[in-house]
Amino acid sequence: MSVTSTAAQAQVLLSATEALAAARVYAASIADGVIGRDRAGGVPYAELAALDASGLLGITVPATHGGPDLSPVVLAEVIATIAATDPAIAQIPQAHYLFVDVLAVHGSAEQQERLFADVLAGARLGNGLAERGGQHAQDLKTRLRSGPDGPGRGGLRLDGRKYYCTGAISARWIGVSALDDDAAWSWPLSSGTPRVSGSTTTGT
Repeated sequence: MSVTSTAAQAQVLLSATEALAAARVYAASIADGVIGRDRAGGVPYAELAALDASGLLGITVPATHGGPDLSPVVLAEVIATIAATDPAIAQIPQAHYLFVDVLAVHGSAEQQERLFADVLAGARLGNGLAERGGQHAQDLKTRLRSGPDGPGRGGLRLDGRKYYCTGAISARWIGVSALDDDAAWSWPLSSGTPRVSGSTTTGT
């Protein structure tokens, strides 16, 4: 079985009213079995696939890319609605919404066009951000290195170890914080598989 998101094409929610209604419907759909899921501690693949198909992942996509660009207030209400039923699932897409904002501010036109379209279609973005042992959150050991062929020619290698990668194992894309050869911050996005650049991703 694939551990990446395989949800059906998501609907695009166009208003706060639609988003909140979808959140209530989704929360009701995952209510059965919430205690069992928490006790089992496994990856809730079916419930996450339903989240991916709900349209809720696209509610903060900018209007210039076909999204509704809903406010942080609406997003908070959506998450609170889901958390009232299953707080464990409600916290999984936190990195997704972070990376949607990162793409809106820092993404290239090509990245925005491709990834926002994927998000609106139901792709969820996971994270590889946290590390252990540093002096602070920006004290990174993960590196994005240039190989002999040079950047953009198959010559990049992502090398490092991440922890607390909530949602990464079932995400379509995984955003990773790293330093490049010039010690500048990079946010490479890898297509979501359980193995990225030789590193294994475990957990939810």
